[in-house]
Amino acid sequence: MRWALLLVSSLAIAGEFTTSLGDAYPYTVAAITADSAGNTYAVGSRTMSSSFNDIFVSKLDPSGNLLFTDRFGGSGTSSGSAIAVDPSGNIYIAGSTSASDFPLSKALQTQPGIYGAGFVMKLSNDGTTILYSTYFGGTLGPTSITSLTTDPKGNLYLTGMSAANDFPSTPGMPTGPVRFMGLTPTSGAFIAEVSAAGDKVVYAGLIVGHATGCVGGSSCFFASRYTQGKGIALDAAGNAYFAGNTNTLDLPVTLGAYSATGVGAFAGKINAGGGLAYLTYVDSGQTQFNPLVGPTTAVNGIAVDTSGNAYLCGSSNDSNFPTTSGTIQPVFASGPNPESAYDVPVETFVAKFNPTGSALLWGTFLGGVGTDAAQAIALDSSGNIWLTGTAQSSAFPDANGWSTGEDYLAQINGGATKLLYSARYPSCSAAQAVALDPAGLVHIAGSNGFISAISPGAAPVVSIFGFQNAFGGNLTSRITPWEVISIYGPGIGPAKAVTGAPVNGVYPSTLGGVQVTIDGASMPLLYVSANQINAVVPSQLTANVAATVRIANGTAVSPDYPVWIDRSAPVAYPVVLNQDGTINSESNPAKFNSIVTFYATGWQNYFAGLTDGQVAATAQNACSFGCSASVENIGFPWNATVLYGGAAPGIVAGVSQINLNVGAGTGVLAGNYTFDVTGTSTLSVPIWIAQ
Repeated sequence: MRWALLLVSSLAIAGEFTTSLGDAYPYTVAAITADSAGNTYAVGSRTMSSSFNDIFVSKLDPSGNLLFTDRFGGSGTSSGSAIAVDPSGNIYIAGSTSASDFPLSKALQTQPGIYGAGFVMKLSNDGTTILYSTYFGGTLGPTSITSLTTDPKGNLYLTGMSAANDFPSTPGMPTGPVRFMGLTPTSGAFIAEVSAAGDKVVYAGLIVGHATGCVGGSSCFFASRYTQGKGIALDAAGNAYFAGNTNTLDLPVTLGAYSATGVGAFAGKINAGGGLAYLTYVDSGQTQFNPLVGPTTAVNGIAVDTSGNAYLCGSSNDSNFPTTSGTIQPVFASGPNPESAYDVPVETFVAKFNPTGSALLWGTFLGGVGTDAAQAIALDSSGNIWLTGTAQSSAFPDANGWSTGEDYLAQINGGATKLLYSARYPSCSAAQAVALDPAGLVHIAGSNGFISAISPGAAPVVSIFGFQNAFGGNLTSRITPWEVISIYGPGIGPAKAVTGAPVNGVYPSTLGGVQVTIDGASMPLLYVSANQINAVVPSQLTANVAATVRIANGTAVSPDYPVWIDRSAPVAYPVVLNQDGTINSESNPAKFNSIVTFYATGWQNYFAGLTDGQVAATAQNACSFGCSASVENIGFPWNATVLYGGAAPGIVAGVSQINLNVGAGTGVLAGNYTFDVTGTSTLSVPIWIAQ
């Protein structure tokens, strides 16, 4: 049996690495940065429950070894979203929190805002000391910080969103009324500078709009008016450049701006010391949008060069976005915007504006037919542009990659006339953030806790990039005993794929010259190839502890890769069989009161009497003492019954078979319903049902 999916790689030449962050709780990376020595810094959120997060900040050395992780929070939920390091090595993080007891030190603002506040924290380089920590943004409404940067003196520059009508705007800066409550809630994008000591707001202002371009009757009339800063960058003279998104038409654009009309993306510049230098919309001048889709162009990142030119990246479904001839892709590959609001093609855009915001120097798309979006941008010392993002388009360029995943890393030259590097990576492994160091390494982050340093000029070597439940789900570094997994990375197996076969009813631990061990214990191997291995996690592993995985491919050995052993990680194989053995689908639904069969792995934590890699010869009902089934979001009585849940006969131990009587569904129409089957853990599976 071969189960495929996506993931990526680990250490290569000196300085390159791939690793993951996490502990008993999953980590979500929001932003990274790198210092002149090649250390990597990451900030994000640690998910404690479905409704509660705290903040983590981690530092890794140039080889990817974890130096420290600090965690902050309080009684509420908190999220880290931005990080920077100054030339002295001090670390700055920012985000939002609802905690009334957030750890403060030398705070400018000591009270949180209603429904949440922004926070800013400055740490020593070793993470042991909070140099200052403060709420930020006012108290009469929520504020969140999305991006920050520092100057050589350690002054801090922030952008984000605020709906607090006591936001601390300073004289000479743009401002406008915002409100959190009422018929038309209104938020503004803020730009602020905070002194290096954290004891003073040097300047702060709000960019606010009130006239909406929404076309949709009363749903638009009462809809919120939002304006949010997404990114901020600094030039050598201390001018701050910012970019963001809005659904309003009347932002206070400046005289001579590139575009005085629009809706969606915008960009601006604040003079050193304060004062708006320019503000412009960034699109084709559209003034309407469908409320089901939103504005057509969204910016996600900004960078600035030494001359003060601003580079923006994001996504657009506007086929008239202002591109220029001679660039990599001046034409919207997905064609004109469709009629349906539910099927909107989106492409990455990159654009360069002059220092006064009066002219678009160039603009280009990057992508194919599908949904592609740039999430982050950085400039290297040669003036080339690095992007990370997501690409669902099969035509997205992939000249340098080894994976077929939906994350990408790309480099284009300063004039946007050449694509210099492009590689795809497994989903959730690379798209979140990008940073550069003086040695030429490109540091990238994936949302699911992944951090990598890539040497673009070097061929990848044997390395682990991540793991995935073989039946589906996202790239992860969290696995569970008995789980059948896919491991991804370059060079981890033979060039010619080899499929394993059981010997005396047991799958081998060596296949095609490949061995995989976790804390020294061998994994049974089902399939090995150059970039993917399917294996079974050993049953004797202890849950809720850290472990390391290593792959030996002949004489080549991967670096140890850190994983966390979870108690369960259930995923159902995406095929359900009807009672007659045919595949369940919309055109071939199961009948009410019939039995369906499906398979899962990561659902059970034991297969009594079976050894690692052994094929189950007989049925073994682990649900004999009770498993339950329910249907999500149904207001009618509906009793479904688990008839069997246990080892799948004829398949390797680790794969469970579930036989489910879907029940009568009295008073319920035919359709697609999601069943939750609960045993040692809860497994969700969609099933089409008809009378």
